[in-house]
Amino acid sequence: MFEAGSIVWRIQVVGKDVLKQDLKETEAAANKTGTALDKTGKNTEDLGKKSQTAAKRSRDLSDAQQTVGRTLVVVGAAMVAIGAAVAKTGIEYNTLQQTSRAALTTLLGGAKAANEQMDKLDDFARTSPFAKEVFIKAQQQMLAFGIESKKVVPYLDAIQNAVAAAGGSNEDLAAITAAMSKIQSSAKITAEDLNVFGNSGVNAAEIIGSQMGMTGAQIREEITAGSLDATEALDALAEGMATKFAGASANVKETFAGATDNMKAAWRDFSADLMKPLVDPEGGGALTDLLNWTADVFRAFTDLPEPVKIAGGTLFALVGTVALLGGGLLLLAPKIVATKAALKTLSTTGTSVAGKLGKGSALMLALAVVTTGLAGAASKAELTAVELAKLNDATKRMDLGDLDELFKGADEGSDAGSAGINGFKDALDGLTSSDFFKSRELNKNVGGFIDSISLRLNRSFGGFEKV
Repeated sequence: MFEAGSIVWRIQVVGKDVLKQDLKETEAAANKTGTALDKTGKNTEDLGKKSQTAAKRSRDLSDAQQTVGRTLVVVGAAMVAIGAAVAKTGIEYNTLQQTSRAALTTLLGGAKAANEQMDKLDDFARTSPFAKEVFIKAQQQMLAFGIESKKVVPYLDAIQNAVAAAGGSNEDLAAITAAMSKIQSSAKITAEDLNVFGNSGVNAAEIIGSQMGMTGAQIREEITAGSLDATEALDALAEGMATKFAGASANVKETFAGATDNMKAAWRDFSADLMKPLVDPEGGGALTDLLNWTADVFRAFTDLPEPVKIAGGTLFALVGTVALLGGGLLLLAPKIVATKAALKTLSTTGTSVAGKLGKGSALMLALAVVTTGLAGAASKAELTAVELAKLNDATKRMDLGDLDELFKGADEGSDAGSAGINGFKDALDGLTSSDFFKSRELNKNVGGFIDSISLRLNRSFGGFEKV
């Protein structure tokens, strides 16, 4: 028992039970708070994983879009290039046919005869390994130089077989055609003509002689004497080449070079057929009509009175100038706006900097206040550290795991039990009443947790009586 006048604390049974219950509830609250924090951390981790997954899906989607975009660009560019090639090839070839038909119409005396001749040439050239353009030009040259139309295709067939047998090209075919046309127009054959045939791989004198029952030397003698009939010599030459080199052009198709030429011919015919609506091989076509209409408009303009032409030209120039200036302004407008905004920002920044420099003393004063505040915060932190150390020591001295013994010692007037409880309470009160602990910088959840402990302990200690 304590002496008279001293304060003795006697713990009632109810107070002991309340303290136990409160400590359990405090522990449960702490565990609940820890569980909530763990759950929050797990949710945060899950959210992070989901964010990473969403980002990966977004990147995958972006990559897929880029892949599809690049593919579409490549496909589109390829299709545009193919379309341009088709248009170029088809229009050029149909233009050549139009020109040739127009010339044949004059040479053969009418469009009907010209179209029939072109149809024959088309059927013949379709299976040839050589370019059809060469045959079209060769036919036109032969007819212009006096070779009969019925002989043109047989002559060309004989020439293509001879050139194919010699491994020649389109240029060799054109050279032999030019030589035969020259012979027909001049009505004589010369030694120079024989050299042209020879350069293309054709021994013309020997071939002509084989058809006329003569040797090559005899043919040369007659050529030198000028006694060989040119027309008869050409017929003999064509017949001899057709006989000697029969089937040579068909064999060329079995070679890679022949297959390539055949492919080019098929592409040319394909393109020409597609371009018929624009440029018809027999004449006319939408593009032809459009160009003719445009030409008529220009000619109609030239027939206008002089003042009207001047006014129209001036108006056209003004419209072009306005369009040019308007387009240039539209292109420059964003840059002008950006420059204006940059200048405004520069002006505002300069004014702000000047104002700040003019308030140097105020800035120094503010820095001093902040420094003082930081020093105060440091002192509060040190104070809190001291209070926490006190709480830790008091907890160690008071064995909360053996409350029965502690309260028993208090009932018996144990100074050690009373000192342990008082020390724990004082340390906890000192911690919760510190300025730093009451500051807004401390986490609300942790502050609430400690306040809960203090409240429960105060309520428990309310069960003590002052004797």
